[in-house]
Amino acid sequence: MKKMILFCVLLLVLVGITTIIYFCSRQDTPTQMDTEWKNYYNNRYKFSLAYPTQWELGQEPENNDGRTFIDSQNNISCLAYGFHNMVLNDQGDPQSLGEFVNGLLEKTDGKEMLEHNVQTIMAGVPAEELILQTDSEISQAVYILGKEIGYGFICYYPNMNARKSFAQNFQFMQQSFSIGEGDEMHNSTQCSDMLNGKVMPLQDSMVVEDEDYLDVTFMPRYNWDRVRLPGGVLQLEDEYGYRCHSMPADFEDMHIPSGVDENGQVTKVTWSCDLPYNDFVYIASSDSSSKTRLEQQGYNCVEDRCTSEDTQTSSVFLCWK
Repeated sequence: MKKMILFCVLLLVLVGITTIIYFCSRQDTPTQMDTEWKNYYNNRYKFSLAYPTQWELGQEPENNDGRTFIDSQNNISCLAYGFHNMVLNDQGDPQSLGEFVNGLLEKTDGKEMLEHNVQTIMAGVPAEELILQTDSEISQAVYILGKEIGYGFICYYPNMNARKSFAQNFQFMQQSFSIGEGDEMHNSTQCSDMLNGKVMPLQDSMVVEDEDYLDVTFMPRYNWDRVRLPGGVLQLEDEYGYRCHSMPADFEDMHIPSGVDENGQVTKVTWSCDLPYNDFVYIASSDSSSKTRLEQQGYNCVEDRCTSEDTQTSSVFLCWK
């Protein structure tokens, strides 16, 4: 009888230890915060945000609406982008942020909604957060929307632990998201990114509007019918070297909740045309000998403001010809 009691006591102890180990193993993965950051600046939609230094930049999209940031080691990626608010609600006004998010929720086939209608702040304005889950990934998105322009910041995780471990980084990137114009925004660009060839400066930007070639907005560049392109676009691209991107400007009878589909009829196209430098180089402001040598070779050099590694305002030289 005593042996049986002793066996039961040992069994309870073993079960207790196993239970403790089990619950400890289920604790949330501790959050980790990166300490070194770089800044990304989008010159089309005039926004910037910080991203971890060791992350890779995805390929720049042809329409220059944003960028993907990739952490290949942890299988996490984030996307920051801008877009035009082109949808009207039933009252004929531009859709609100709530209407935009509700439209996204109507298109979540195969996705489990974990959180929505979460009020937050991004770029100093009210925003909404949305978290969705599929069998293969979790997406966490924050959106802001004005009458003309909207912005999205989305991160994709392989599982919930990855999302929890990235929580502080996500919050920091969201808080760093800012919108502005001209030198104020350009000053947030890292000097090291300029010197390492990660920043493409623009000489000029032009806008062309067209009401004839409307279906161009739904096709890739290689399928454009150049005969139908607006004369202004052809002239800017062929004669002056601009790079043009099309986007819908106005719609008829648009009462869809979000995005653009077969129910929307485009009535006007806006072409955003950017002129890059064909031959340019950034050099450190302290490298006066290289600046002199380039100027002797016919380059024009101007000072361009940026942010140093210690987050202080600094500058480099942009030289082109």
